[in-house]
Parts: sequence; C-alpha cells; structure tokens
Amino acid sequence: MPQQDTVVMVDVHAQSRHLEKVTKEYGNNVRYVAGGDSIGMGPDTKGVLDIASDFNIRLLRGNWEHQALEGLVYHDLEKRNMTQEVSRPFEYAELQKLARSYGLDPKLSKDELIIGITEKMQDNGHLNMLARTAMYYETEGENGFIVVHAGLTNEDWSKQKNDLGKAKGTFDQLPQIFDDSKYTLSNQEAAFAATDKTVITGHSHRIKGERITADGKRVRLASSRGLFVWQSWDQKVKSFR
Repeated sequence: MPQQDTVVMVDVHAQSRHLEKVTKEYGNNVRYVAGGDSIGMGPDTKGVLDIASDFNIRLLRGNWEHQALEGLVYHDLEKRNMTQEVSRPFEYAELQKLARSYGLDPKLSKDELIIGITEKMQDNGHLNMLARTAMYYETEGENGFIVVHAGLTNEDWSKQKNDLGKAKGTFDQLPQIFDDSKYTLSNQEAAFAATDKTVITGHSHRIKGERITADGKRVRLASSRGLFVWQSWDQKVKSFR
C-alpha cells in the first residue's frame, strides 16, 4: 500500500490490545488517524498513548480528551474543579484505571490520584499529546473525507471548520465533539448536508444497521465490542477484537 493510504479508527478507549492488533496488521505502511476518545474507560490509557507515539497516530479530540484536559490542566481553577466533580473521566473508578496504567496505587484518594496522574502524564509527554489533538481531520481530492468525533451540524462545513479552529482552547462543549441531543449527530445514517465528502465518526456505541451508509458518504465506527477501522483505499470497514 502507498504511504498515503489511511486507516481511521475512533473510540479506542484505552484498549491497547485492540490497537496493537491494528498496528500489527498495517505496520508502518499507512497513515493512522484516531478520531477521538482514544483514552479512558478501558484499562490501558498509557499503553494506547505510547503506541500512538510509536506509530505517529494522528490523535483527534473526543469528549474524553476534552474533559481530561479541562480537569487536569485548564487555567480556570473553578472550571477545572467543576469538571473533576461532574465529568465521567474523573469518576473514582475511571481514575483508578488510569492510575493502574501509569503504575500508581489505585487506592489513593481522588485528589491524590489526580495529582499523581497529572505528573505521570506530564512526565510521559502524554499531556502534550492530548493538548495537540486536532478537532477534525480532512483530506482533499475526489475521495476526500472528514473525520470528526461525533458528527456535523447543518451549517456549512467551512463555517464549522472555522468555528472548531477558534474553539480548540476554550473547552466549550461543541456538538461536533460531544454530539447534539436534538439531532443525535453520531447516530445519523444519512449523509451530512454540510459537505459532499465522506464523514467518519464515532461517539455513539449503540450503532444500529450498517456502519457504512448513504452510498459510502457516512461511516460510523464506534463500538462497545472491539475496534472498527475504515480503510481509505477501498472504503471498507474491518473489525479487530
């Protein structure tokens, strides 16, 4: 396969064993794009980020990365504390999983876990990796595609792209990253009106029907079982478990 061929995955969720199977399958012969929620829920966030570094995987921002950064490093202490109180990545059980992956004692208090995890992620360069996550990935040409974590709104893609670029450091809960309760963007089977390109998303783990719809213009990869990837050279989805 030529170097420009791309493998897209979304919602790795700290499942390093699944990611290892993907990188073993394709090696260094492709470009990898991970469309958000690469961390959390699963057992090995550190392992996933280490693999991402080794294979130069282009990490995009999902709601988990967004909230992890907001709760660990955001300069607004009030908002940081609020995020630690109410968001899923900072539930005690989730912090314990993170602690184990970084070799920390999971029985520490919540505050101690947050301090220890922040230090470990900083030492491993992982906070910088999360801070560099892009809000979307786009290719040009006849078979151009867009990867965004949850989906697109009805606004023109050029405006959404501009808004996403401006909002990267604000920690606003953008519908393209967190979904939209009114339209349930990540579950939408129809092509997005905002663009003629193929749009690849994750976020919703309750996919009904086919993963590729709208004559190939809509691809949904999230799953609670294994990891699904989309191959740019044949526009097909492959499962890894």
